Amino acid sequence: MEQIKTYTQNKADELALSLFGNIKFLLNTLLLTYLSFRNFFLLFANPLDNRGKIIMIGKTIVMQIYFTAVQSIFLVSFIAVITGSLTVLPISTGLSLFGQADLVGKILISVILREIAPLFTAFIIIARSGTAIASELGNMQVNKEIDSLKSLGIDYTSFIIFPRILGGIISLLCLNYIFNLMSLGGGYLVSNYIHPFSFGSYIHSLANYLTPLDILLTVLKCIGSAFLIFSLSISWGLSVRKSSHEVPQVTSRAVVWCLASVMFWNLIMSLISYVGSNV
Repeated sequence: MEQIKTYTQNKADELALSLFGNIKFLLNTLLLTYLSFRNFFLLFANPLDNRGKIIMIGKTIVMQIYFTAVQSIFLVSFIAVITGSLTVLPISTGLSLFGQADLVGKILISVILREIAPLFTAFIIIARSGTAIASELGNMQVNKEIDSLKSLGIDYTSFIIFPRILGGIISLLCLNYIFNLMSLGGGYLVSNYIHPFSFGSYIHSLANYLTPLDILLTVLKCIGSAFLIFSLSISWGLSVRKSSHEVPQVTSRAVVWCLASVMFWNLIMSLISYVGSNV
């Protein structure tokens, strides 16, 4: 009995330490993100003196958009067409059999635009950019590159953290638009080949049920997901301390945290939108 009590106590202590460690990590992530945005905007207090720094940060943002968005266009488009086909085909076929083809747009807006597109796009970004950023910054920590920047008086938050977060947000918004376009358009082409129906009625059905709330919800999901992905990946990468053996470990942790946080964020936003629409 005493051994069971001791074991239970040890497990409770481990759980408490893990919980406090996770809370500390999240608070540190928020602090780093806040400092990166604050330090960047402070550069505009003396824009002429800081012109070179602002230009350099702008170039970094553009490069992040190129690596995250431009290089992912083909992959996103390919997955979007397959996803759209698998979604549009059974929905359009089933509704047509019951004479409810005019509801195709309503269901597709609810399923693809509001739910699937933001989530799938975020998953692709996690797989490509989240892992890359975590491993990149982890290796920079091992090679003491971050410490070198600090010793030179260079603010690494505005030069390393801010461009990646802002570039990631812009990239996810753009890729989400492409995903929606390709999934809805490609899905129609594939399903129309098997079960022909008017393209005009398809577009008209989509336009009838697309509301500003749908667009706002999608934008908020993308911004929140991108913020979580890039801030968490950066924070995990910077958590590397001594050995390069830590890099794959923090990279896998970054992926798990990003997946869990993005799914939770999308769930919360969907619940808010549906509850609000029913009030």
